Amino acid sequence: MKHILDVLQDEITIDSKNEIVTHKKGYKERGYKIKYDLWTLVKGHVKFTYEDGVYDLKTGDLFLMYPGKIYQADFVEETTFIYSKYDLQLNRSSDLLEMFSFDGYLKIEEDHEIACVRDLFVKCFFGDTFMSDYKKSQYFNVMMVLFFREKIGEDSSVNLAYHKLLKLMPAIDQMHVDYRQHKSMVDYALLCGMSEKYFITYFKETLGITPLRYLIQIRMRQAVELLRSRSLTIKEIAYDLGYSDPYNFSVAFKKHYKVAPSRYLIQGNTYLYKEKSYEH
Repeated sequence: MKHILDVLQDEITIDSKNEIVTHKKGYKERGYKIKYDLWTLVKGHVKFTYEDGVYDLKTGDLFLMYPGKIYQADFVEETTFIYSKYDLQLNRSSDLLEMFSFDGYLKIEEDHEIACVRDLFVKCFFGDTFMSDYKKSQYFNVMMVLFFREKIGEDSSVNLAYHKLLKLMPAIDQMHVDYRQHKSMVDYALLCGMSEKYFITYFKETLGITPLRYLIQIRMRQAVELLRSRSLTIKEIAYDLGYSDPYNFSVAFKKHYKVAPSRYLIQGNTYLYKEKSYEH
């Protein structure tokens, strides 16, 4: 199911605040959080009790807490960590974290990509070069999107919102197969046993965007990958994505990313991230 988050990356908003915290050996902390919290241990050792589990957190470990859940932290030695408070939303409406239970100890060492971004995030605070709060938040956002993308692909404890998403999976999976064909929404609605009107409403309530917008996201993400590879011309990419006219593809791409595909070939991925930051 991780392909869903890959497609929805442009719709994800992460608002975060990060600060460095140090506690001495013997310090104890108990309570609950009112927002989603992430601790990134820079150095030290903490015995962490959360729900029914006990965890030994050491340098490099991450621990995610959900609002309202009781925790206790016993600092075995002097410990420094980056304390991050954040919200993660789809299209500024649907709370993505409500769909999944990702809280607890985050095992990321086996994922080299996430571990590298985590190290860059830590260097923002302790490196020799000054990093702005915006830059710190950008590294944090990338780290969390990568992590959630991987977690969605694993078995996890889920709630009603997740089961709502499961009802859409026949249509979503098919969209990823035939996104080049520009099918009617009726075809996808039938796969889920819904009327077209109810399907569109249900889809938007669950994912925060319409199914048509989701299909466009698939095409645009694929377009970006093809542009990066430089294996096809813009005209060939347009036809590969099912557009009958390259001009229509260029218009759709510019509407989505605020930059023409020809301009993207010159500017590269940096331009897209810059455009996205203005929207937030």
